[in-house]
Amino acid sequence: IPRGRPSGRRSTTGARTQSGRVPEQVATATTLGSVLGTFSAAKLSDSRGRKPTMAYSAALFVFASLLMCWTPNLEILVLSRFLAGVGIGNCGAVVPVYVAECASAASRGALATLPQLMISSGTLAGLVVTFVAAVARSSPSFASPALAARVVLGATLVPSLVYAVLVANLPESPRHLVRTGDGKAAAAALKRLRGRDAASELRELTKAAAREASSETSGGWNTLLKPRVRRRLGACVLLQIFQQFAGINAIVYFTPQLLKESGTVAALGARLGVSDDAAALLATVATYVPKIPAMFGTMLLMDAWGRRKLLAVFVPVMGACLAALGYALDAKAAFATPLALAAVALYGVAFNLSLGPVPNIYTAESFPARARSAAMTTSLTAQFAAHSAVSFFFPVIVASRGAAAALYGFAGVCGACWLFANLGMAETKAASLEEIASELES
Repeated sequence: IPRGRPSGRRSTTGARTQSGRVPEQVATATTLGSVLGTFSAAKLSDSRGRKPTMAYSAALFVFASLLMCWTPNLEILVLSRFLAGVGIGNCGAVVPVYVAECASAASRGALATLPQLMISSGTLAGLVVTFVAAVARSSPSFASPALAARVVLGATLVPSLVYAVLVANLPESPRHLVRTGDGKAAAAALKRLRGRDAASELRELTKAAAREASSETSGGWNTLLKPRVRRRLGACVLLQIFQQFAGINAIVYFTPQLLKESGTVAALGARLGVSDDAAALLATVATYVPKIPAMFGTMLLMDAWGRRKLLAVFVPVMGACLAALGYALDAKAAFATPLALAAVALYGVAFNLSLGPVPNIYTAESFPARARSAAMTTSLTAQFAAHSAVSFFFPVIVASRGAAAALYGFAGVCGACWLFANLGMAETKAASLEEIASELES
């Protein structure tokens, strides 16, 4: 988010403002929109379908991106970010469910990792665009900071349009079609997804839907109250909390500042002849790049190793990286800068191999069909709450105790997550959604 001038009357978009709290207002609008989108997704995807819900989010993304390109004032900017947030909430809640319902048991983990790959790629693209804009703003020949800000904001239009086109060409979830009684459309969707006739799979889905329909429990929210289902939901919520309290968003948001404190930014800026802001963004890009190939490794390992093993192996690596970064911030030695860069980069790789994709994948595949959307909404609500708590308390702890203390605390959370993965988490790899649901309801 391009920052407004602290005491000025205009934001970097050229829009008039009444205060210098532009980033906070814009970020808050996005978060509020995401919460609303998440809550509305369960009802919308169950009543209208998975594909229409994704199409709705695509329309919101495109419209919000156009508003951001045009925005004449702060109010329109906040509105556009709120609408984008609603789209994010809808998309984040329905896409994992859609992928889980469309994939076969053997490839579900790999395909369900794709949303995390797209998130990482989008974040990297956003960092690159913001870096280019920062360099342009610092150039003496560049006379329009507002233009640079509009380029950063408007760049979201490109992935929004791509997403809209792709969604338009997707089939509806065959499991959703079976639940709504449209067997012919479900058969066509399965044939398109599998590349062959899938009559036997359709029969299994139909039998499972009939068993679910005859269940004494009606409604997705009521299903979540059943003892075994409730325990599984608790595990999913706990994974989302671990994800946030392991420090990922604090690292993403504050990596530029952390790298400044370690001396990395000053050294890089002096070497390249760019501003501190541009150097901080470039250093962040450099630490973020390894996350992308790591996601391809995750796609290979998710179904081969399973969800538990990925957490058991790579969450301790995250903890070690956080401890190393905390040490680097306190150290005055020459190795502090490369240690900080290596720790941030390796942390991102380990996160993308474990706590990045696993919570959403685990939630999307762990519940009966009638409760899947409700469970995803509950799980993501826990994620938003944990995210907000970390965003609020991390700067407070940094100001009172120092960044190193906060990072050591995040490392401790990684230790608790490792224990949970080994002792309190059931494995779901290779099992069909119907087998998982049957086990929970038996």
